Amino acid sequence: MNVSPATISERLTTCGDYAVESDAEAALDAVLARHERNVLVFREVEGHYIQPRLSTPAKTPRIDRILLPRPPVVAAGWKAGPVGIEVKKSGTKAGPALAQCMDYSRAAFILPDRASCCRVLLEWTFIFPVKDILCDIASITVQNRIGNAFLRNGDLNLYVGGATALIFRTDGSFFVRQPQCGDKVGCR
Repeated sequence: MNVSPATISERLTTCGDYAVESDAEAALDAVLARHERNVLVFREVEGHYIQPRLSTPAKTPRIDRILLPRPPVVAAGWKAGPVGIEVKKSGTKAGPALAQCMDYSRAAFILPDRASCCRVLLEWTFIFPVKDILCDIASITVQNRIGNAFLRNGDLNLYVGGATALIFRTDGSFFVRQPQCGDKVGCR
């Protein structure tokens, strides 16, 4: 299939009916609130780059959400540890969010704790709300461990390479499928 880069860029946009980012965050948080026993949610988490880029100004990364799976999710087969979610409003091009997520792979995020701080690396980062990542961009996102997240029938779906990785359902149940991609290095 021959698709021009402009067409790919136009097709890779956020979905849903969220006029502002805070609306999207509220929808995401509403589902996650039903899963307190399954996942810890950290909001607006700052970190620091452990691999800064040369000749770029120093910045502090901040991701919208970090989900730290609790024992029920880990026991169900989740091995990827904490994941990040970058939230955007609907109808915007997802390219800038992809770039942010690539930067997040070079960062350690500081999770607040009652007694001390804990730094985590994110194995996967998801962009919410994006329903599909297609074409050549899908290959790039998978290799950089970037997935897409969206709501379907009220359930939060986290997808990796077009396949379900996690679903947090409105009834408080969940589904886990460990991602089987994003692990190649070197020449492909």
